[in-house]
Amino acid sequence: MQLLWSLFVSLLLLNNGWAQSESSAERIHWYSMEEAQQLAAENGKGVLLFTEAEWCTYCKKMERDVFPEQTVIRALETHFYPVKLDIESDAKIVFNGTAMTEADFAEKHELRITPTTVFISEEGEMLISHTGYVPAVLFSRLLSYIGSGVYSYQSFEKYIMKADF
Repeated sequence: MQLLWSLFVSLLLLNNGWAQSESSAERIHWYSMEEAQQLAAENGKGVLLFTEAEWCTYCKKMERDVFPEQTVIRALETHFYPVKLDIESDAKIVFNGTAMTEADFAEKHELRITPTTVFISEEGEMLISHTGYVPAVLFSRLLSYIGSGVYSYQSFEKYIMKADF
């Protein structure tokens, strides 16, 4: 019986290790602002900026419930280079060639409410922002809507109604 139990525990641990390595491959790769902007310019994608704060409950909810979803990960990989920014951090970033702290960037661009998602063009122009929590199903659609450029000629409501998801 002891041998059977040991074998069961070993298989469980082994299985758990495989599951962890599989799930780590399915996570979002977050870039620095400078790296994301460089890649965006080279590859014709946008930058998605997710602003957060350490105390923000809805930021943590997006981290836990939205960003791990495969539809979100695929839409991000297709259209954007994602960046996280803490609106209260003294960490240094470079945006459009100018160095500043994350807090200074947030203040300069009036990003005071979290979470806020900012869509930035490959040229470094801030296009659209959305404040608040967005469920994964809508967030993945929002990523596709902005990333495909449809936002420039059609409302999000019409896009959702016409799109085949």
